[in-house]
Amino acid sequence: QAWATGDINLNANIDAGGDVKLYAASTGIVVAAAGPGDFTMMINKYINAGGTIALAGDTLQLGKLTAGTFINAKSDWGGLSSSGTITLGGDITAPTVGITDDNSALNITLVNDVKILQTGNTNLNLNTAALSTVVPSLYRYGLTLQAGSGGVTLGTIGGGVANPAIDSLTVKTTGLTTLNGSITAINNVDFSSATGGYTFVNDTTVTSNSKNIDFGGGDILASGNILTFNAANGEVTLKGVSTGDLNITAGSSFEDHSKVV
Repeated sequence: QAWATGDINLNANIDAGGDVKLYAASTGIVVAAAGPGDFTMMINKYINAGGTIALAGDTLQLGKLTAGTFINAKSDWGGLSSSGTITLGGDITAPTVGITDDNSALNITLVNDVKILQTGNTNLNLNTAALSTVVPSLYRYGLTLQAGSGGVTLGTIGGGVANPAIDSLTVKTTGLTTLNGSITAINNVDFSSATGGYTFVNDTTVTSNSKNIDFGGGDILASGNILTFNAANGEVTLKGVSTGDLNITAGSSFEDHSKVV
């Protein structure tokens, strides 16, 4: 493990039998008085650890991470900033994955197609204030989440000039999926392998600009909320829906496999 009084820049691979812990602008567990630094890892590099991977800083840029027990990546380290961003450039695999922000405003940017594979059947929380692709970019990148039987919680994904649409979103879990924000993707929004049901906490809009929206893996509970599904050039697939108002735009077809209440 290492602590730095400023930034940490990693441009080499790490293979470790135990833990890897790297904290920017920190002395031990205490953030330096000058405030946090940045943790920057080249996105074509990797960290393999038999134990835990713990990374912290104001902003983080991450490549491929694989851990035997736990991955914890934290931005806005110490809560001394409010602009921290976590940039993901590689797959993340561990029994438990924690991607968090000390000011509770998690901002994630994709610079590659990324898979977050949680192998331990624990809950995966990505309650993002913003999740988008890098701007400007000739490419948009996709995100795949897998949590076994653990629940998955999502926040806002795409949806504006400052938070542009990702390429695609795929969620796989047999646990409950909770959505706290709207989703915008260029291609497929695929929850067909999220079979534990869906809870929509707020009025929510799910948009696929070019392809399909599939929530056919379980029932939707959004009592009293307004749900809008926009797939003007594709299909919308739902199973059962309990909601306040339901608005659907589908360019080719709408499939309801059970009931709408």
